[in-house]
Amino acid sequence: MKEKKSAKPVSFRKKTCYTLAFCAAWLLLYLVLSGYHLTPNQALRSYEDTLLLSAPTQMLMQGKSLSAPDDFARWRLSENEDCLLFSLYFFRPRMDGWSATGSLLEYQRNTPVEIAIDHSSTYEDYWFGKISDPAVLSMEVRYETAQGEAGSETFWTKDMLYHNGAYYFVVPASSSAWVWSISQLVLHTRTGGTQIYDFEDVSQ
Repeated sequence: MKEKKSAKPVSFRKKTCYTLAFCAAWLLLYLVLSGYHLTPNQALRSYEDTLLLSAPTQMLMQGKSLSAPDDFARWRLSENEDCLLFSLYFFRPRMDGWSATGSLLEYQRNTPVEIAIDHSSTYEDYWFGKISDPAVLSMEVRYETAQGEAGSETFWTKDMLYHNGAYYFVVPASSSAWVWSISQLVLHTRTGGTQIYDFEDVSQ
């Protein structure tokens, strides 16, 4: 009787092919589950496309959320001629990879300040906006909470980004109460002047 030939060990080349095939299948599955968002920029572009803006926005500033370290949360402020866009993007490897959300502030008020508050984060709210008057030294925001209580916060332009003659800011809301609407803005100028603007808009 002829002896059966012993099975040849898998060659290094075949092992490499099997490994590459497995990695390719895993990557394809990940792409499908994550919505094809492998990078933060892909998630941000996808989110911006849903807003149907008149033109793409250009990034002004970005930072890290200290309240959400486990989700690798970051924020970004960007702008085009018509609006200011505050975006939050985060990575959740067990869910959908990179995702983005945020708030849009359209330029329509006849004041030197454009301001809103973002509630899209489950960790903290963010004030964001733009001061177009370079003579402003500080800004007091008077607001009403969801519980009907009055509050205020003061922001200084020395802590903001100065770009093309305007100040841009992103500040975590320090109040533990949920801010619902802005009632007044009080601007203090470098010459000692004060400007007060009434607001009736519900915050973003």
